[in-house]
Amino acid sequence: MSLKSHAARACRGNKSGEKFIMMKFTIFMSAAALCGISASPSAQPVPKNYPNKPIRVVVPSQPGGPPDLIIRMLAPKLTAALGQQLVIDNRAGAGGIVGSNYVAKAAPDGYTWLFTTASLTNTPPFNKNVPFDPVRDFSHVTLAAQNFGQARWKGMPDVPTMQEAGFKGYKRRKGARLF
Repeated sequence: MSLKSHAARACRGNKSGEKFIMMKFTIFMSAAALCGISASPSAQPVPKNYPNKPIRVVVPSQPGGPPDLIIRMLAPKLTAALGQQLVIDNRAGAGGIVGSNYVAKAAPDGYTWLFTTASLTNTPPFNKNVPFDPVRDFSHVTLAAQNFGQARWKGMPDVPTMQEAGFKGYKRRKGARLF
């Protein structure tokens, strides 16, 4: 059965489409997790018995935020694939600097992961006191999630979702003056 027919079945009788969105998200996250397990060619060689102890995943934001929720959804699949438990460690503070710095100073042995947002690279240009270099101190492994801009503007129910085609059509109908 194709993804499209699965999606149609999931949305049947569901006005909000939450099941469809959750299904797309689950499929995307599963694929991202599988891609993230493989190492990049430039990475250090992985020992044959890796991992042989639990892996600490540092989330530099508050519990319940998007990165935390995403890694908690991925953790059971990654635990099964790796054969080791993932320990989620929320270290919020200073716009992600506290948790990111903890990982930057950790041993580069593959047992401390950073699961973050773009704040890792967005913070240093605006803050002179960042104690790490996001390029030098980290190795990017995978993109685990992406915001597809499905939000609506609050208080403006007639504004379509922020997908490019819908918004361009809305703009065309409204003319140059949107608001």
